[in-house]
Amino acid sequence: MKDLFDNIFVNEDISKPENRINLAIFHLQMDSDFHNWFLHKLGLNSCVIYPIKNVDGSRPDFVIKNLQGELIGYVEVECGVDVEQLNRFKRLYEKNGVRVYSVYGKREYHPDLSLEEIKEYLESRLDKIQNNQVRLSSKYLIESINSTIYRISDTKRKPVSEEFINSNPFISELLLKLTDIDKPKDINRPNTGHIYYDTVKEKGFSLRVFSKKTRQGIALFSISGGKPQVRFQSEEKYRHYLQHKNQEDVDEWINFITNSLNIPIDSLRSNQSLEIPISIVNENLDELEKIIRKLV
Repeated sequence: MKDLFDNIFVNEDISKPENRINLAIFHLQMDSDFHNWFLHKLGLNSCVIYPIKNVDGSRPDFVIKNLQGELIGYVEVECGVDVEQLNRFKRLYEKNGVRVYSVYGKREYHPDLSLEEIKEYLESRLDKIQNNQVRLSSKYLIESINSTIYRISDTKRKPVSEEFINSNPFISELLLKLTDIDKPKDINRPNTGHIYYDTVKEKGFSLRVFSKKTRQGIALFSISGGKPQVRFQSEEKYRHYLQHKNQEDVDEWINFITNSLNIPIDSLRSNQSLEIPISIVNENLDELEKIIRKLV
């Protein structure tokens, strides 16, 4: 069975609700009733499901193999819905009978299986489960799904407050270094050659550059909730959204993050990210400014 499990992924970022749900789904595969129901909903039987390492530069949430270790397909889980990513995975992986399955938050998104259905199935059998540990694990997944897919949050992007900029030495110094770069005329989106930053919540900051792939551009880095941490995205995401840029400049950006800041973004899947102390980034402020100028 060695070949069946030699590419299992173990470095999940459990600070994200989606990844906690993924681990709970994986854990419950040990319960034969849930495992068989899950496979049946995908039209499968006698398979093994587990988190997988990067495949050709990307990483779906789960791989599906038969008991002989042969590849059957992949599963991508989203608390909401991400059709663009699913279609990209299908273009990459759907060949020779391999299929990519979608597990989205609500059934109204029309996935192969929804987290809503998983929650309802577990609720329907919760009182009948004899094994206390399986019952607790089921309850954990139910509550994780409930607290995520029905959560109402403000996702409208807004300008960063001057008060927050002035109170954060890292941000204020960086923007001072970039004052010669004009802000875009359209205040709602980044434009090529212009410096752009916005936020979703108070005490947040996201430095974004233009991308042909999305109207909101791509965040080079961000700060959330006034925390003394700077968040960087995955190498895969940067390369996908910066395809129109000079690739040597993109390489320099990736190398800056992985080498100067020592963040292993090359090991992340597309929608993952990592935070490091703002002090480390501040120590490399001159290099950061230099590369940002090449990507604006």
